[in-house]
Amino acid sequence: MKQKHILCFGDSLTWGFRPGLATRFDEDERWTGVLRRELGEEYCVHEDGISGRTSVFEDPYVPWRCGKAALGYTLMSQKPLDLVILMIGTNDLAVGISPDEVVANIARIIERFQTESRWTRLFVQSILPVNGRDFSKFKGHYAHADAIVETNRLLQALCDCLLYTSPSPRDRSL
Repeated sequence: MKQKHILCFGDSLTWGFRPGLATRFDEDERWTGVLRRELGEEYCVHEDGISGRTSVFEDPYVPWRCGKAALGYTLMSQKPLDLVILMIGTNDLAVGISPDEVVANIARIIERFQTESRWTRLFVQSILPVNGRDFSKFKGHYAHADAIVETNRLLQALCDCLLYTSPSPRDRSL
């Protein structure tokens, strides 16, 4: 049986950043590893997560963090793909980008995705809440945590407008 290929594209959450230790979770502990294990051998799960990745902004001090710029290369290197899971936006909010602009930027990524891989299904993950632990390195994440709810509301409206559905990871029709 031919394997189905899933790409998980995102930021430090996809990379598997372990807060407090500034290390990476082991492969089987990361959500991408859990997904791989739960789906079984019928699926190949590729991960492309970079700590600090933003939707469309390049960090002048830490290069290669722009999601829109990286997406084309990643899609080409991982072809063929059956599903892409997009999980990005947390770092945009952390630096004070407004919910409206974050969602507009994610729309730009979706447009790029549709151009590069229009037959691949897309799952756009809502921005996950920031937990209550206070790590000084992530002050911006905590300071802008209230913007997550509004961003997710706008993101849902964008995806509804584009007629995206959220396939279950157990959806075997992928």
